[in-house]
Amino acid sequence: MARVDLSELNESISIATYSSLLKVDPVIFNLPENSTREYIQPTQLQGQIFAPRALSKDSSTPLVLLLHGRHADCRSYLKTEDPALPLYPWDVGVVNANGTCPTGTEVVKSYRGFDYLGQALAQEGYIAVSIDLLLLNHALPEPGDPDLVSARARLLLRTLELLNFWDMNGQRSFTDLGFDISKSIDFHNIGIMGHSRGGNAARRAYNIINSPDSMSKPELRRWGSTLNVSFAGIFEVASYDESYSEGIFNVIGVPWALLEPGCDHDIADFSALKVLQRQSRLNTEPNHLISLYGGDHSYFNTEWPYAIDVCLGDQNLTWSSHGSFKVLYLGDTFNVPLVTDSPSQRATLKWALMAFMKGYVGQNATVYRLLPILGVEIGRADPNLGTAKILQDFRNTSKVITTPRGLLVETIGDHAINSIQEYSLQVQKYGWPPTALPPQQNTSDFPQLGYNSTTDEGAVVTLTSATATIEIEVDSLSKVTPGKPDCTLQIDIARRDTCYLASSQIVRHRCSKPLNLKVKLTAGGETSSTSILKSRFNVEWGFVDVCSHQSTFVLRWLTEKIVGLQAIGSE
Repeated sequence: MARVDLSELNESISIATYSSLLKVDPVIFNLPENSTREYIQPTQLQGQIFAPRALSKDSSTPLVLLLHGRHADCRSYLKTEDPALPLYPWDVGVVNANGTCPTGTEVVKSYRGFDYLGQALAQEGYIAVSIDLLLLNHALPEPGDPDLVSARARLLLRTLELLNFWDMNGQRSFTDLGFDISKSIDFHNIGIMGHSRGGNAARRAYNIINSPDSMSKPELRRWGSTLNVSFAGIFEVASYDESYSEGIFNVIGVPWALLEPGCDHDIADFSALKVLQRQSRLNTEPNHLISLYGGDHSYFNTEWPYAIDVCLGDQNLTWSSHGSFKVLYLGDTFNVPLVTDSPSQRATLKWALMAFMKGYVGQNATVYRLLPILGVEIGRADPNLGTAKILQDFRNTSKVITTPRGLLVETIGDHAINSIQEYSLQVQKYGWPPTALPPQQNTSDFPQLGYNSTTDEGAVVTLTSATATIEIEVDSLSKVTPGKPDCTLQIDIARRDTCYLASSQIVRHRCSKPLNLKVKLTAGGETSSTSILKSRFNVEWGFVDVCSHQSTFVLRWLTEKIVGLQAIGSE
């Protein structure tokens, strides 16, 4: 086990890089340990570990595992005309079976992109491990595991076995790491943060341990009987929903959170919101959603230096560029911004992750109050319908009354069915957003308002005038009890336009329509202050305290449709 001791970098924490020998491990691919299959991708246990220097030998230190996503394996450098940025990192290429890049390029160390998180967690009393998944990035797909998400999850479990070995062997821990972590880890207080495909792997690892029979292909190894661990919380960042062939996975029984960037160039259909919809109904433990408007997919990881701007809607970017260079993609040329990182985006992830882990992971975990973070626009929601009283699910529109009369009111399902053709016509009329990737086949590839009758209840009101009143009749509102948790009335309201917006600093495309929709909510005879709904390719939330004796309501507009009224139009 090779190591690089980095402990001198920080007086309060110990840091080391660990690396096992490269070898064939059939278990990673759900094969028998003595498998004779002709080719199996070699893997290794490698990563970065961060630990407080003052460790108690009482198995009380909580553990947080960090999983990066899939990215190019190798890096070269491009010359630019900007003197402030003479060489720009350009990530292309794939390592060979031994983890080596082609001559003239270097390995992209994606797992080092979370050093800032590992250090912050260790300073707060956690042992954090950022796991290297390089050799699984572009390995051949496995039956039932085309994206190798399950393979990533098993490599995480193998890492837990290694940590358990160090926890029981102080001398080997010191030899391998340069410091002793033995008898310190609380294996029943483990949190996982996964970015992109790593978020899916976090969700998958939780299910392998807690519900192995949910896997589309049965696990040959019963990890739960050989690995005595418990996960206390799962935090996903810009992840996605699995294909149905792999099975549908949820995190049931522990707190779960999703941090979703608003300008995700990689997962442009925001499919993680489907996971959110399921979580909100199935998981009775707390669920949290944080929306980072203007955030990109890549800049959470400091090793991922660039992105293609595909902001849809009115969002202010969390990053700025040094200019751009042209890239040929799918036969068309695009301006790619010269960006190396986004400090505000990193700060947002650290802010949210620390609050989540301190609130749920550890023997001394307690509710942690989030302080405002400056410089970015953030939406927050706690979609926990599994424990909420649903007053109106809008499966029909009979109790939605509008002024002026005659406004079109549809269920989400009817709207989705009726609007797809209109959506395609709008794309044909106005063209694709200037900085969005081109369709590979036809306009149906553009992200659409998807509809799932089992999860998408809601009503859509099409506004035709500058002002309108929408009344929602709720028979059971009088049943709420002052002083009880059900005194918060939660309504989901959003606005959408047929007009597309791009927030690029290179290409600015603005619609002729107003960008904001002004909204007030009234309940129990009291009216809220005015809130603004921007035009974005998402939806937003609001909360109203209907049992307060004060005359004002607290309104926060957040992402994703769960239950409520959806408004389309502009003031």
